[in-house]
Amino acid sequence: MKAETTQKADVWRTRIGEWRNSGQTQAGYCREKRIALATFGYWKRRLEEPVLPQRFVRMAAVDTRPATRKRLTLILPDGLAVVFSERTPLSSVVGILEKLCGSTGVR
Repeated sequence: MKAETTQKADVWRTRIGEWRNSGQTQAGYCREKRIALATFGYWKRRLEEPVLPQRFVRMAAVDTRPATRKRLTLILPDGLAVVFSERTPLSSVVGILEKLCGSTGVR
């Protein structure tokens, strides 16, 4: 980014932060500050980080038993947890993942 563009971006980050803290609608904030709503929307979209769809399930190894026992816990986006013991065959884990997430064809 050029220096001038960086300075503009800093000004707009400040304005967008003020708007978020104001509790006002975008239109109300822009009206009060005499800012074009379209310009405000442009900078808001430009400065926001893109939200990518979640394609993977968060996995965590949980060790709540003695060190000899291991478990695998799949925590789904809605908070549902699926727990596998160390004896669960990998093919069963893969089958359940495919049922929950749909087959991606990637292995």
